[in-house]
Amino acid sequence: MKFTEREQRLLALVPVDGTRVSTHDIVKQIYGEEPPINARQIVLGRMTGIICKTTHMSLGWRLFKSSRRGPKPAEFWIESDDRALGGSNET
Repeated sequence: MKFTEREQRLLALVPVDGTRVSTHDIVKQIYGEEPPINARQIVLGRMTGIICKTTHMSLGWRLFKSSRRGPKPAEFWIESDDRALGGSNET
């Protein structure tokens, strides 16, 4: 299974060092200062789709998403498989 061009672009915005990046930050980088009203929902849906798509793939890394926190933006981060197998840092 391959990533679409949009999925590759989104993945490139998530640091591979485990640093968390919010949907707000991703939206700013993709759409600039005046994003569409539903831009955060679009990004959240695409990133969640990438997580589902990569769950059963052997890539050497895994994409994680923070748990729901009301109005606060969701966060995404990448961990290597060996670190991810020990448990996620989900809050």
